Amino acid sequence: MGGGVPTRAHSCTPECAGCAPVVRRRSTLPPSPDGRRDAAPLSTAELAISHCAQRLHWLPRVTHAVRDSQLQLKRVTVYLKCGDGAFSFPRSERTSLRGLLRTINLPNVGRCDHSWAHHLARFHESLADVILFVKDSTFNNPNPQLARLTLSPRTVIRDVLRSGSGCFRRPSVDGLDGRLHLREKLFAMRKRTYRGATKKYQNWRQGGAGANFQSAWNMTSFAKRAYDQWFYAQLLNQTFIPVCYGGSFAFLGRHARRHSRTSFYRLRRLLSRADNLEEGHFQERLWHQLLQPEPVLTPATSLALAQGAKYAREAWYLGMVRACCCERIADGRLSHRQRALRQTDGPDVDGRKLIGSESSQMKLSASLSEPVPSARASVRA
Repeated sequence: MGGGVPTRAHSCTPECAGCAPVVRRRSTLPPSPDGRRDAAPLSTAELAISHCAQRLHWLPRVTHAVRDSQLQLKRVTVYLKCGDGAFSFPRSERTSLRGLLRTINLPNVGRCDHSWAHHLARFHESLADVILFVKDSTFNNPNPQLARLTLSPRTVIRDVLRSGSGCFRRPSVDGLDGRLHLREKLFAMRKRTYRGATKKYQNWRQGGAGANFQSAWNMTSFAKRAYDQWFYAQLLNQTFIPVCYGGSFAFLGRHARRHSRTSFYRLRRLLSRADNLEEGHFQERLWHQLLQPEPVLTPATSLALAQGAKYAREAWYLGMVRACCCERIADGRLSHRQRALRQTDGPDVDGRKLIGSESSQMKLSASLSEPVPSARASVRA
């Protein structure tokens, strides 16, 4: 897998202080304030499933993991996107889920992201303490490489109880294991087509992988149209944001209720244009930031990452922190990557220049510990 700006192997020290510990740990966030003893206890959980064609043989694994975590299962909602012909679940679960399971038919638009937006809008005021969003293909991934990255329900529930968020797919790039992405790079992502592992998309069958796929907006414009103004301003003020790939994740209900119900209705509408659409890939990369606790990167850590990390260039992992290379920073000189960025990168999608000098990085990093200026909400998309 390719990477960012090339750097000679012998000139790169991957274990530089401040960068490597963040890149290499699986969870990019420390324990959430929600884990404090004086925080409201987490006692209930719910499961939402976006279903099209896969059997739900894995359902007992998830429900047992919930109950083993001393959480009361409040609701199981299955969104049927392709009709109910393929819908089935283990007979052993029918008794235990009696009174909890409901099925809802939704149009086959917007991928699983449309299902999640619908659920958050419909149940906004009655969400459980812990919510698990799981695609039907999460534990049936036809791609062997991605299947190996799937985490167990117990691991994800442990993560969400500890840090306020969890992801069912472990990120892995060049042996590293982290979720952080440079926001400016990530927001430059555009895709012309997407075929995936299935041919069930209606507009794929009608006109190929690119039919009606590409959005009229970039990711910045999409976020401005979808989210509440306060969150859009906060999003643009982040140097790094975490990303959960795969569409299956867990979070806390209180974090979802920070956003207005209207914003989730707007998001659902934006994801209703087609069943295979670029906006779904935008939202896939933004769920983690939308539903996680407040960002907790310190200015020092952000500076170390901004100065020392290399970023993935692939369309799928654009902006992902994939390696540290900090050996030239100590004596005040710019790294090879920084010089290349200064020479080649133009304005960011929201009009700002990508990180260049050490002084500009210091100012940007320090701003992470300051309140978000209200003027950020007026940034032109």
